[in-house]
Amino acid sequence: MILSLYAFSLACFLLGIYPFTFYPLSLLVIRAAHKPIEPRIAENANPRPCISIALCAYNEERSIGAKIRNLATVSSAYPGESEILIYLDACTDRTADIVRTEAAAIGANFIVVEGTQRAGKSHGMSRLMADATGDIVIFTDANVELDKNCLDVAARVFTDAGIGCICGNLLYLNASDSATAEIGSLYWRFEEWLKEAESQTGSTVGADGSLFAIRRALFRPVPDDIIDDMFTSMGVLLQGQRVIRRDDFRAYEMHTVASRDEFRRKVRIACRSMNCYRLLVPHFRTLPLLTRYKIYAHKLLRWLTIYWLAVGVAALLCALLLEGAILPAAILAATGVALTAAAVLGVKSSILEILRAFIATGLGVAQSYRGERYQTWNIASSSRLG
Repeated sequence: MILSLYAFSLACFLLGIYPFTFYPLSLLVIRAAHKPIEPRIAENANPRPCISIALCAYNEERSIGAKIRNLATVSSAYPGESEILIYLDACTDRTADIVRTEAAAIGANFIVVEGTQRAGKSHGMSRLMADATGDIVIFTDANVELDKNCLDVAARVFTDAGIGCICGNLLYLNASDSATAEIGSLYWRFEEWLKEAESQTGSTVGADGSLFAIRRALFRPVPDDIIDDMFTSMGVLLQGQRVIRRDDFRAYEMHTVASRDEFRRKVRIACRSMNCYRLLVPHFRTLPLLTRYKIYAHKLLRWLTIYWLAVGVAALLCALLLEGAILPAAILAATGVALTAAAVLGVKSSILEILRAFIATGLGVAQSYRGERYQTWNIASSSRLG
């Protein structure tokens, strides 16, 4: 009995760390065993396809002016046709006025759709896609700066007929501003590495809304209460097209510096992601075995990390008590309670930031199963300038 509890505890700990240790190692083994799958792209995409850029915004008066100017620069740098589509989700600040003023001053090909009541980003993206005319659609967020060559990179990559979605390379500009930003930026570099390794072994398994692109013909309307980037990129996979990450398809963003903002953001994203997973999981059986492995190892196991660790600690505690090791059991229990309390109370520490991220993700998963939807969103103010 005691040995079984120790073995069970070890198995739980291994599952908890699997997405961050053994899963990356498995990708290295797969990549070493098979030649990396490189895109078959043309150096020059001629004729260049028409490209639509789509974004949704809610109360982004501090960021939207710079975003419009950035999109105008990106659009003008592209030799082919392009258009910019913006959905305003019933903003209550000056966002709509700024968009109209900047769009009129720039004179580019802007399409602005204003919602009369809050409906959320997924609703907004579906509204914009009804008006989009580009062969390629680039999705981005209101607080993200795009590299000026993004459109040309997308046009060239999509000359490979097997590629249906490109994930951007997101770079954070303020990693040293706080422990929250430092740990978040470090984790994101690891996430970018994973996506690159996944791409080289076939497909990565989920885009980030800051920057990704698809063939417009592959878009499927997103349910209003389902996360748009995961649903859309997974939809591309389910239609038999590759989803890849490109290092030269770049975007730049400010990371949240306040731990409370990052905690709420992670809860919301985890809840919406689990809702999307639960919606799509019946269709995953049509995917190749390797792709399914990536989804379960990269996504599902990671979302459940805090649960694996908690169950592992509980099993270890039971084993120690049954063995009569009262003092080690007391130390283990006290340490677990102290760390959890410190993380929840927002004590500043790099280790606690990691634990907070696990707790927030686990809470989001639990909210998903309780029926929470998070259709609309509020911006994390500590990730905005001004």
